[in-house]
Amino acid sequence: MEILSTVIPTFSSQWWIYTILTIAIIWISIYFLRKLPEDRLKKWEIGLFIAMMLHEIIWQMYYFSTDTWVAGKVLPLHLCGISKIIGTILLVKYNQYVFEFLLLLGFGGALQAIMTPEITNDEYNLWIHINYYISHGFIFFAGFYQLFVRNRKIEPQAWWRSFFIGLVVLGIVGVINSFIDGNYIYLCEKPNVDNPLLIGPWPYYLTGFLVFGFINIVLFHLLFRWWGGKIKAKS
Repeated sequence: MEILSTVIPTFSSQWWIYTILTIAIIWISIYFLRKLPEDRLKKWEIGLFIAMMLHEIIWQMYYFSTDTWVAGKVLPLHLCGISKIIGTILLVKYNQYVFEFLLLLGFGGALQAIMTPEITNDEYNLWIHINYYISHGFIFFAGFYQLFVRNRKIEPQAWWRSFFIGLVVLGIVGVINSFIDGNYIYLCEKPNVDNPLLIGPWPYYLTGFLVFGFINIVLFHLLFRWWGGKIKAKS
């Protein structure tokens, strides 16, 4: 299945503008939310949960209204789409395993998406561009919110649990791809971006996915465990 896409060159002026704006909005939001009392924070979490769920529904309706809704293209089944959904759910229902998946796998996927943006859609426009950065920026926001506002910590076993859960997710999405002619998590076709981590044609680049994915999980695990230790020592 052919997937039309618009690639934003890394380090181009457009790339810098949207990346800096995304980082600034996340940082400012976390800074002010840390100052809210518990009762207002709870209301804010419910409000953002509703807003993000409506955001996904509205975009699905947009695809329907523009005759671009295709099951194999627009469902939130890429790693970042899955991470956005679970980041939204964590606002109202916390789960340690899901939180660790968001940090150790979701962050890696969102980082790759921000570093090498490929906006897949049959019709590119400004709103689709903005939605791309909202969706991927929210993944970082959701994780940092749990870390810095709710003071969540990842556990020592998180690295192997997240890797195993990731394999299960890959298997499920792969099966779904076969039924709806999709390419979610790029399991069936190599993404059209200049990324040195994507080595070789299909299916060989998938081996790199697994290897670099595992390294990504371990590095993020070490980073957040170190960060948790710093906070604990300080307090």
